[in-house]
Amino acid sequence: MYLQCPLSREQAHTLVHTARAQALEQLQTQIASLHRAQMGPDWIHDTRVLTKRLRAWNRLLKPEVPDFYVRSEANLKAIGKQLSATRDQTVTQTKLCELTDLPAVQTLMQQAAIHCSEQAPEASPRDPHFDPYLCHTLENALALEQAHWETLTRLSIHSPERVIHRLHKTINKVTQLARSRHQPSAIEQHHQWRKWAKRLMFQLQLFEQAGLVATALTPLLKRLKKLTSQLGDEHDFSVLADGIAQSRPPFDRLDSAQAHALSKKILALQHRHFKKAKKHHRKLKSSLKALRQQTQ
Repeated sequence: MYLQCPLSREQAHTLVHTARAQALEQLQTQIASLHRAQMGPDWIHDTRVLTKRLRAWNRLLKPEVPDFYVRSEANLKAIGKQLSATRDQTVTQTKLCELTDLPAVQTLMQQAAIHCSEQAPEASPRDPHFDPYLCHTLENALALEQAHWETLTRLSIHSPERVIHRLHKTINKVTQLARSRHQPSAIEQHHQWRKWAKRLMFQLQLFEQAGLVATALTPLLKRLKKLTSQLGDEHDFSVLADGIAQSRPPFDRLDSAQAHALSKKILALQHRHFKKAKKHHRKLKSSLKALRQQTQ
C-alpha cells in the first residue's frame, strides 16, 4: 500500500496546508528572481514547472474549492502561455545543438546565428520576449496567484474521500492515455499522456511531502519522471519536425535535400525516445495498477 487510505479530515487538512506552504514559498522565489531581472532559460523553465505543479494540486482540491480552482487555473494557464513562445525557441536551439554532426544543422548554425554552449545565455531586459511590459504582466500574475493561495487559510475539508477520488481520476487518465503507446504517430495523444503523468507525479509528491504515505514513493516517482522525460524529448523533436515541414524560421534557410535529411534524423530520434518511454511504462504498469486499486 502506497498511501494512507482512507484519508481522514485531519490528514486532508495536512495535505492542503502543505500545498499552500509549498506554493507560497515557490511563488515568492520566482517573484524575487523576477525583481532581480533573473529571467533567463532557467527562470522560464522553473516557472513553467511551478505552474504545472500548482495546476496539478488544484485538481485535487477542485471539489472542495471550485471557485479557487477556476480563478487559479485561468491565471496559471495565462502565465504558461506567456512563456511558451520563448520556451519553444529555447527547445529548438537546444535540440539542434544535439545534431551538430549534420550538414543541415551546421548550415543553420552559420546562417541563423544559433550558438551552442553548455548553458544558454541569460535573457536580458532588451530581449523582445522580456520587455518591461511583459515583465510587469508576469509579476502581477504571479502576485495574483500568491494571493489566491493565501486564501486557503480558511479552507475546511468536508469530504476527504473526494480528494482521493480526484487522485483516482488522475491515475485512470494516465492509464487510459497510455494506450496511445500502440499508436507511434499519435504525437498529440503522447503529449497528453505526458501531461497527465506529470500531474500524477506532482500530486503524489504532495502526498509524500505531507507525510501521508505508507510506503516510500521514490521508486514510483522515479519511473514517472523517466516516462515523462522521454515523452517530453519525443514531443520536442516533433516540434522541430513540424517546423521543418512548415518551413518556419530558421528552417526556411534549408534547401529541400537538407530539410529531408534533417527530418529523417529527427523522426528516428522521435521513435527512439518513444521506444524508451514504452520501456519505462512497462516497469511502471504494475505500480499504477496497485495504486489505482488502492484508491478505488
